[in-house]
Amino acid sequence: MRRWYVMSILTGRYAGSPEIAFDYDIRQINAQGLLRYAEVVIKNELSPTFWTGMLPQLMETSSAQSPYFIAYLAAQVRLGDRGFLSKDITVRDLLLNRGDRHHIFPRKYLQQQGLNRGRYNQIANFVIAQSEINIAIGDKSPAVYFKELAMQVNGGPKR
Repeated sequence: MRRWYVMSILTGRYAGSPEIAFDYDIRQINAQGLLRYAEVVIKNELSPTFWTGMLPQLMETSSAQSPYFIAYLAAQVRLGDRGFLSKDITVRDLLLNRGDRHHIFPRKYLQQQGLNRGRYNQIANFVIAQSEINIAIGDKSPAVYFKELAMQVNGGPKR
C-alpha cells in the first residue's frame, strides 16, 4: 500500500479524473488480483526512465508543497536521515519542530549570480536544516562553506 501511495503521488495517477482512475484500478484488481496488478503498474509507472528522465524534469519547480519535495522529505523521515550537516537531529525532528528549509546554494549567492526567484528556489536546491546551521552558512557560496566543513571534519576549529 505504501508503494502504491507513493507511486500515485509521484505520477499524479488520481489528479485528473480520480473517479475514472479509481474505477479502472478497482476493475483491474478484481480481474488480476491486487498483488499482481500493483506490481505491474508500479513497475511500469516508476520505471528507470521515470527516475532518470521524468522526475528530474518534474522537480523543476519552486513549490515547497510539490508532491515530489514532500515525497523526498517522507523518504528521509522513513530512512531516519539527519538534517543537512547535522550530527544528531533527524529530518523527522526538524519537520516536527519547524526546522529551516535551507538553500544548498544560498539564495543571496544565487541572486548575485543573476538568477531569478524561479531558478534559485528550485526544490532540488532545498534541504531541511537546523536554524543554527542555516544561520552559520548564511550567504556563503557552497565552495566556501564546504571548505570550512572539510577543515572542521579534518580537525579544524568547530563552527
